[in-house]
Amino acid sequence: MKFKQLLEGFNAAQSVMHERFSFGGQPVRSMARRIQSPQYVQSLAEAATFVADVFDGRQPLWMLKEAMSTSDFPLLFGDTIDRLMVAKWKAIEPTWRDYAKISTCRDFRPVKRFRCTRGAALLHGPMSPGESYKGDAVDESYYEYSVGKYGRRRDILWEALVNDDLGALRDAPDDLAWQAVNTEAYEFTRLWAANTTLYAINHAVAGVNYSNLGNAAFDADALAAAIGEMGEYPAEDGESPIMNDPLYIVVGTRTMQMRVEQVLNSLIVAYTGSSDRDNLPVANLIPAQLRNTMQVRLNPWIRLFDTDYQTAWYIFSDPAAGYAVEFSFLQGHELPELFMKNSNQVQMGGGAVSPMEGDFDTDAVGYKLRHCCGGSHTNAVGGWRFTWRSTGTV
Repeated sequence: MKFKQLLEGFNAAQSVMHERFSFGGQPVRSMARRIQSPQYVQSLAEAATFVADVFDGRQPLWMLKEAMSTSDFPLLFGDTIDRLMVAKWKAIEPTWRDYAKISTCRDFRPVKRFRCTRGAALLHGPMSPGESYKGDAVDESYYEYSVGKYGRRRDILWEALVNDDLGALRDAPDDLAWQAVNTEAYEFTRLWAANTTLYAINHAVAGVNYSNLGNAAFDADALAAAIGEMGEYPAEDGESPIMNDPLYIVVGTRTMQMRVEQVLNSLIVAYTGSSDRDNLPVANLIPAQLRNTMQVRLNPWIRLFDTDYQTAWYIFSDPAAGYAVEFSFLQGHELPELFMKNSNQVQMGGGAVSPMEGDFDTDAVGYKLRHCCGGSHTNAVGGWRFTWRSTGTV
């Protein structure tokens, strides 16, 4: 993606409050009035065009170094790199967000998410004339988590810039965006994959144990059984039904993804391992209404946490109905943030030193990416009702 192409569909004035770049330790957000001006937007477009020409070889690298010694261009250059990094980050669509509750936290302190039970499922009645209203007992539960700070530093050697090696500058936005996306997926997946608290056979409700853990290999029968068992989960009173229709089937390998797709897209299923239905095609047990709405999601990070990742499969309900996992970002810092280190050296004889001259000790030009996120599974408030896991080993 070229810088000029990026700017064509990008409203710099409206998005700058969310997509910030800090230069010399001063966040651009503190300069919002200047950035929102038409003059800054025009200067940013001109800077992006110039940088694109340098990257494409139409302008020599020494002109970029010379421009970096001016007062305004370093900020414009940094803003351009930051916007490209954020655009790359947005272009990578993480499917795990489909089956997660996404939220924000005010700060790094532990946050408690409370949930109050709804009490009785029905109103008391019909009531006799003069009869008193019955009270409703409501219980409270919560889970707790905090967001953490993650980051990475990228140093570009001064020698590489002298040698006109623009590969380091070109790759920086891609690499940093890729690292931010991977960090989110890793931290989210570790919250629930093969988690022995969230997935268990003894979730107690009103004295009765319910299970959201199985071991059946994936096929139409196993999926139907899992969906049926999820449909039996009651509310806190042990009697009232809940709306937890499955929407997403999550797997860790391409092989499992194709297997699930075959079952969901098949009108009939041919059985070859059952003595009473050998090679006899029968109608798919999964109702068409469910099959047409259920979707497969591949999460390759499962392999890092689930030893049965090659056969395991998970079911998640629509987070709008109920969620098993919440993932949060630091409020005001929801997007990854890119920083550039100011040069800490002074040239004898005075004069401004370009940030492209690098660090005093190593002559390296330093970039830093910061991203803040974290989360928790919601088993403590009954979130197990909205997910299912099978090891797929039987």
